This record gives sequence, structure tokens and C-alpha cells, in this order.
Amino acid sequence: MKQFSVFIFFCFNVIVTYAQLSNPSFETVSDTLNIQPMFWDVNLEQGYSVKVTSEEHNTGAKSLRISGKESLRGRQSIMQNTVINANQLKQILLSCYVKTKDVSGSVQLFCQVRDSKNRIISIRTSQMQDAGLSGTNDWKQLTLKFLADTNAKKITVGAYLIGNGTVWLDDYSVQELPEAGVKPSKELTKFSQEITNLIKKRAIYADSLNWQAVDQGIAYLTTSGLTMKESPLILDFLISRLRLAGDKHSNYKTKTSAQNYATAKNVVQQPQGKLLKGDIGYINIPGFGSINDTASVNFATRIQDIISEIDTKNDIKGWVVDMRKNGGGNMAPMIAGLGPLIGEGTVGYFVYPDSKASAKNEWTYYNGRFDVGGRKQVAAKRSYTLRKQDTKVAVLIGPNTGSSGEMATLSLIGKPSTKLFGEPSAGYMTTNQSIKLSTGAYLYLATGYAADRNGKNYLLNIQPDVKVAAGEDKQTDKVLDAAVTWLKN
Repeated sequence: MKQFSVFIFFCFNVIVTYAQLSNPSFETVSDTLNIQPMFWDVNLEQGYSVKVTSEEHNTGAKSLRISGKESLRGRQSIMQNTVINANQLKQILLSCYVKTKDVSGSVQLFCQVRDSKNRIISIRTSQMQDAGLSGTNDWKQLTLKFLADTNAKKITVGAYLIGNGTVWLDDYSVQELPEAGVKPSKELTKFSQEITNLIKKRAIYADSLNWQAVDQGIAYLTTSGLTMKESPLILDFLISRLRLAGDKHSNYKTKTSAQNYATAKNVVQQPQGKLLKGDIGYINIPGFGSINDTASVNFATRIQDIISEIDTKNDIKGWVVDMRKNGGGNMAPMIAGLGPLIGEGTVGYFVYPDSKASAKNEWTYYNGRFDVGGRKQVAAKRSYTLRKQDTKVAVLIGPNTGSSGEMATLSLIGKPSTKLFGEPSAGYMTTNQSIKLSTGAYLYLATGYAADRNGKNYLLNIQPDVKVAAGEDKQTDKVLDAAVTWLKN
């Protein structure tokens, strides 16, 4: 992977006073990397190419082309950071002209809004408004609405191609939308009350919100001419208020996104395992983005089978569980699959704070099955028991270990002969309650946090037992080396 970044504080073609994009039509290329667009950041992913080209353009003489190889299931993005200055809550429209050829996945715009502490307080993608392009299309304008107020100090805007095919991008713009000042929509008002009531009653960060500012924001949005189809902006606003209060984890899905998440059987990444030198078993657990029963069972079973194959064919001296690229999703198949290394019995808890007491929801693993509060979550088709129950386990974590990846990691903590190596995890340790809304959308609201098998609460993130910085040298893996050294001693 190569990173092409340009840090030049020169802007031209100013779109609005709110935010200024440099080189929005990709007419200017880098002096040193003359196929890369100046002022845009490109983290080049394997199997993709990104270059400025004159073969297609909406206006001007050039556009930016992103291409992915056939059958590729990855993602390639381009992005630009810029300062934004809003004196009150406003709707902002991000737009870009897009042309596609044989896109198997989709092309989507995205925007991140950050505050003065560089915290992400809002993330918007085309998928969140059930938009995007796939297949073959002539030039079309893709748009994405997002919100900004006095808390917004910087935005990251861009686009990404999921899967294979070719996309051309041209003529980015960011512009403030005028205030409509219409009569409050009864439907939007009712929907807003539904969400605010849920947050007040259930969110662990409810008491930290500035409810006066929340009410003012809701009043603005319900009189701004939004339609019910645009109701996710209401959700986005309320989630941003939770972010400002310290909630990193609450989020939402539109009705379409929630349906796709529930039914998706194809998982982009699968767990992988291998034997390392010195008879060390290694298994990599990626995030798992589905709640489909079949996909969950297959994922858990694959992990069990990998562990079984490595353990039965070798005299294993120790295990490495690599969680460094596990950004989360559904923790149940991860834990059910890792059961042979986690051990049977109580492996963790969800904790729900209360004014009088803290209720605990127990996680248990037995014979390939993972339960929460006595309710079955996932059971692998085949379960395995290690030949050596006391074998040491090294768990690798880092800043990309997040959400359910952190929960799965938590299930390994507290077991004898287990140590964590690497860097602190991402810090999405709250438990999110899944709440279906009247629109069919889902609110995933942080209502509690997690504890390990010994009852230790984790409110922020997971700290490694042995801190090892990953380093910039891609040819070596210092974290893995430290873990293997411990396992061999």
C-alpha cells in the first residue's frame, strides 16, 4: 500500500464561504506523481489504480479514474480535508459528477465532520440515503446532504469504489443549502420526538447532552423542508449530539441498509489460519458484517475448523489470535468460533447502569455455542476442544480493533496464560441496543458497556499487556514477533 498525500495550503475555485475544495475538477496533477490529483489523498489499495486522465471528463479537460480488477471485493477511496466554518446549524450539499463502467459493487460519496478535538461527530455516505451508482452509467450527478454547525471545524469529503469496474469523477462541489422556513412537518416532528424520547430513556450518555441545543436543532430541521425520505438527517443530527457528549458508538441504519445487513450471506473477509515457525498456531479474525443465521454459523464453523486442523496436525506450543484489523460487526460468530481458545463457561458480560444497581447480562460459551443472558446467539456446526487446554494464547490488538472486535477480544481476557500485545484498541466498548423505528430504520443506541469474565468493566478501550508500536516498516511485524517470543519462552 502506498500513500500519496499533498500538504499545500493553496486553494482555488472556491465554491462557498463555508468550505473550500482545492482542485475539485482534477485538472491539476501532482508535480512528483503526475498521474495523481493535487490536493487529494489517495491510499492506494491492492488491485486498484487511481489516476488523472483526459479520456473522459464532464467539464474541463480531465477527470479522476478509479479502476478495480475483475472479481475484486475490496474498496478504493479518494478524499480531501478542508476547514469548514458554520455560525449555526446548516444543511450542506456535497455533489460530484460520476460516470461508471461495469461496476459490480457501487460508487458512493462520503463526508466526515470533525470537531475542534478532531473527533468524528458525523459520518454520511450515499448508502445512508439509499443512493450510489452501479453497473454502467453516463455522467450523473451524485449528491449527499450533511449537517454542520459551530461544532464542525473540519470535513473530509470524497468517494469510494466498492468492488470491480471503472469510475470517473469530476466537478466536486460543496454548497450551503438555503433555509426553507416552512411549516413544521407533523411526520418529521413525530419522528424526532420518537428518537429523542428513546435517547432520554435509554442512552447512557443522555444526561450529558445539551438538550436545549438539541431542541433548537430539531426545530430547525423540521422546518427546513426535509421529507420523510430524508429523515436519516434527523438521526444523523442526534447521533452527532451524542458524539459531542462522548458517545463514540451509537449509530443507525436506514431501512434498506438494515434489511441488507440482516439478509447478507456473502461476507467479504473470512478468517484465515496457518502454522508459524516453532509450532505456533496463527488465526486472523476479520470483522463480520452480517446477522444472517447461515452466514453467522458458517463463519463460526470456519474458525473452529481452522483451529481443529492446525491443532490436530501439529504439536502446538502456543496460539496467536490476530484482531488488529477487526473493526467489528457481529461479535457472536467470532466468539462462537474462537471458543476452543476462549474456554468454556462465563466469558464476559454486558453491564447496564442503573441508579440503584447494575444489571449484568452474562456471556457464556459451551460446546460451540455462544449465549448472551441464556439466549442462543450462534452455534457452530462442529465444535472442537484443544488437545492442550493450558496452551498459551497471544492476542494482537491495535487502533483498528473496534466494536465487536473489542468484544471478541474481551472474551479472551482473564483466561490463564493469555496476554494481549500491540496498541490500545479503538474504544467502542459500549453495548448497542438494536431498536427498530417507525420508519423501518434501526437505531443502535449505546445503553451499556462490557466487562470481562472476572467482572472488570471496560468503559473506554482495551489496553495491551505488552505495548508494541506497529512501526512503519511493512516488511517486519514487531507486534507478532513480540507475541511469538513470549509464546516460545
